[in-house]
Parts: sequence; C-alpha cells; structure tokens
Amino acid sequence: MAVISSLNDVFKNIQHVEKIDERLFRSFDPHMGGAFILTRVFGGQSVAQSYLVGRKLFPAHCINKLEITFLGPGQTNLPIDYYVEDFGSSNGILCLIAKQKEKILFKCFLTYVSSPSSVLRAFNANMRYPEDVDPPNSYLSIETIVDMGPPDSEARERFKKVSKRLLFDLRPVDPGHFAGFSGELRPVITWCRLATSLHGVDIPEPIFIVMLISDYLVFQPAKILHDTFNRSEEYQTGSSLNHKIWIHHYDIDPYGFFLCVNDCELIDQSRPLLTGRIFDERKRCIATFIQESFIQKQSSQEKAKL
Repeated sequence: MAVISSLNDVFKNIQHVEKIDERLFRSFDPHMGGAFILTRVFGGQSVAQSYLVGRKLFPAHCINKLEITFLGPGQTNLPIDYYVEDFGSSNGILCLIAKQKEKILFKCFLTYVSSPSSVLRAFNANMRYPEDVDPPNSYLSIETIVDMGPPDSEARERFKKVSKRLLFDLRPVDPGHFAGFSGELRPVITWCRLATSLHGVDIPEPIFIVMLISDYLVFQPAKILHDTFNRSEEYQTGSSLNHKIWIHHYDIDPYGFFLCVNDCELIDQSRPLLTGRIFDERKRCIATFIQESFIQKQSSQEKAKL
C-alpha cells in the first residue's frame, strides 16, 4: 500500500529544489496533488518551483514574469528534473524544461530584472483594490460555512474528506456566488491564507506562496459559468494548458491573507480564458495572471484514480 504523506511533509518538500549541476535541478517526490486528480502534480507547484529554480540561478535579480506551457501531466510519486536550456542570457530571459523519466511535463520562460524598482516602472499602476471588501476576519472560512450546513449534506461530507489536505484557508467574500448559486457572472473574490497547520513551516522565498495561489482558485469562475447556464455536466475535470504571471511587489508576508480576484473571460472549445489579481492586506496588487485551461467530462479512468 502506498504511503500517504502528510500535507506538512509535502509542503516542506516542494519548497526544496536541489541543484545537481549548472544546468540541472531536481525536485524529489512526494509532490502536491491536483484538485481533480490527486496523483497528478498540482500546476501551482510547477509554477512555484520554476520560480525557485530561477531564484537559485539569479539570486541577486528579481523575476518579474513567468510563463509556463504544460505539455503533459506529472506524477506525484516521481522526481521532477528541471533542465536549464538558456543559462545567463543577456536579454534577461531564462528557459526551463521540466521532465519526469524523459517525458516533458512543461516548458517555462522566466524574465528577470536587476531590481524591484525597475519592475514597478514597467507596469500600469492602476491595479485597483475591489470596492466593498472588508478585512479577512470579517468573513467565514469555507470549513465553518460547511459545518453550519445540514449535517447530512453532500457538500459537508465531501469537504470532510479533504479538509485535512487543504493547502489554504479560504474565506469567500460572497459564499453563495463562490458556490455557484448567485446566478450572476462576475469575478469570484476570496480571501486566502496558508493553512494554519503550515504556519510553522519556514518559507525562504515568500513569492512561492503567491505562485501557488495563482493556480489554486483559477478554475472557480469557469465552474460558476457552467453552473449558471445549467451545463455543469461539461465541467467535471480540468487541467492548465498555459499560465502567465507578473509579480509587482516582493516585500510580502507569506503567512498573511491575500485577496484573490478571479474571473473567466470566455470559454471556447472547452478552453476557458481565466484572469486574476492577487492583493495583500495592504491593498497592494501583488500579482496579475492569466491562464488558458482545458475542461471536460470525467472519464471512467479518471474516476478510478480518485
């Protein structure tokens, strides 16, 4: 029987990327499982670990943009090798290719600059904090909301099964909308903080948390869109195709709350175009991101994996 690693152990492990040589870095298993298939590597881990590799290569620089194209699913029980394809490029761009047993998982481009100030000058400062949003402690956590519901509800039972493995404490500003009951098409706004059970774990690179968050709630607006038009059966499983994120601030508290504003611009041929902004408690826009995903009905093979 396979050993199920604790969330604490997995979270510690995915923050460690070992340098094998000048052009190869390795992340040993176990890895963080995805939302749809627990044995498939969480896309947010891929984004965050690519950032770690870039920081190890250029510790004196700031990575201000990361663009990743997923080519195949990764397994949570095998090491991931990060190959540096373009090292020390004079144009400030680094290319990584991630593999498992010679199978290519994704390709990543990172853009780096010499200082945070040059990052801020490169972006439009009009990243407005949403109106009518109160501090995070004004809202109930999803766990509390579910516990307040009927004791025999399906939602409550499902949550109980995964509650000990939730990476983040989620506090939706509008729980009804978050759950898809509002019937409205508007952004999903959620306060998000690293699970309190993980607050004792050291986080050497604070932006690592922002990278994880950017892919954690990204599918929620697409789910709401399907629910609103009574087409939920078309949205049963999904995966990230490509993910692009810009970092605007680096002086953050990785254990603090972040406000996530997620939206779905459109869905074309089962491919949602998803956008998002991440704010800190100081109301600064820390990051913006955009993702193209793929959604489909769940196959019998995938159901067996769950």
